Amino acid sequence: MNGDFPVVIGRLAVSRAGRDKGRCFVIVGIADDNSVYIADGDLRKTGKPKRKKLMQRRMQRDVSSGIAEKVEAEKPLQDKELRDVVADWQTRRSRCDAEGNK
Repeated sequence: MNGDFPVVIGRLAVSRAGRDKGRCFVIVGIADDNSVYIADGDLRKTGKPKRKKLMQRRMQRDVSSGIAEKVEAEKPLQDKELRDVVADWQTRRSRCDAEGNK
C-alpha cells in the first residue's frame, strides 16, 4: 500500500523523485511488493515501461478501468491510450485547483 490507495494496475501515480518528478504515470504492471512498472505513453512508452519503487510514487485516487481490463486480458496497450488517461487526469486536476483558488 502506498498512501491511502492500494496498488493496482491502471492506477495513476505521480513521481516523487528523479528526473520525472511531478509527472503522472499509469501503473501497467506490478513487479513485486515494492516495485511497479509505469508508463505514460510519452516519456515512458508502453513497449518499454519503467520499473520504479513504490516509495518514489504518490498514488492517486483515479484508476483507469479500461487500461486495467486491457492489461488483464493481455491485449496490447497503445501509447495514445495512456496519454489520453494522463491528459484527462491533468485537466481535471487543473480544474479542481482553479476552483479551489476562487
